[in-house]
Order: sequence, then C-alpha cells, then structure tokens
Amino acid sequence: MLFLFVVALGTDYNILIGDRIREEMERPGSARAAVARAVRHTAPAIATAGLVLAGSFASLAATPGSEQVAFAMALGIVLSAFVLSMVLVPALAALLGRSIWWPVRPGRAADHQPHHRHPHHHQPAAPAPEPDRITAR
Repeated sequence: MLFLFVVALGTDYNILIGDRIREEMERPGSARAAVARAVRHTAPAIATAGLVLAGSFASLAATPGSEQVAFAMALGIVLSAFVLSMVLVPALAALLGRSIWWPVRPGRAADHQPHHRHPHHHQPAAPAPEPDRITAR
C-alpha cells in the first residue's frame, strides 16, 4: 500500500511537470529553454505540495506503532516530488528535446482537435478521393 500511494502521488507531480513542459515546448525556442520555463513555473507548486504532504505523513510518527510507515511515506513523497519530478523528468526532457513527444509532437495535437466554427461559416467540401482503378486484362 505504501508503494502504491507514493507512486500515485509521484504520478500526479509528473503529470503536472510533464504537461507544463509540453505546453512550453509548443512555443518557439529551444527545448532546454522550454524545460527551464516549465520548471520555473511548476517547481513552487510541486515543492509546496510535496513538503505539506510529507509533513502531514511525518506527523503520523506521533502515533505509537506507525513511526516506520510515517517515515517511509514522508521520505517517499519528498523523493518523488524533488528528485523524480523536479530533477529527473526535466533532465530527461532537456536531453531528449522535442523528440520526447515522438507519437504526437507539441503543436500537432491542436491540428487534430475539432475547431469551433461560427454556425453560418461554411467551408468548401474537400474533393472526393479518386477510387482505385483496377484494370482487367
């Protein structure tokens, strides 16, 4: 249970930093600059959440018999927030650059989303593709 809880919280922090890195990589400029901007904007939120949560679980150490669990939870949350989410994930994103988003690169995802159009705005229909022609001999 301890492992699952720490992994779940770490995943939340990684989603937060990963989403911001992706958002920043959609802007022009180098990938390293995008990662630096993302870390600058999300580090305070991740650090605060990690410290508050770690402190909350550390307070469980006051309950007899739960000292080890309290210590393990607090340490796991601090490591997940600071080492994984604020060091390893950004470092990997800076090293790999925009290739980290190989399935769908930033900027292309917006091209695949339906656009909201004015109801009276009509676009011309695209020409129908030509059927495959099979010639019999």
